[in-house]
Amino acid sequence: MSVEQFYISGLEAGRRNATLVTLWKAAMALGVDAAALFAEGGHRPELPAKKKRAKR
Repeated sequence: MSVEQFYISGLEAGRRNATLVTLWKAAMALGVDAAALFAEGGHRPELPAKKKRAKR
């Protein structure tokens, strides 16, 4: 269930349009409900706290 980095880059730059499948994958990766990506009023969904990586 992965999306290529160049595809994400194209989305961010506005060169590509996201499909429903890609939006669903993004919501799953962010840990939010897919409907939260379409919330009205500019409400930004709260993202889960990032896990800190152990130093090597």
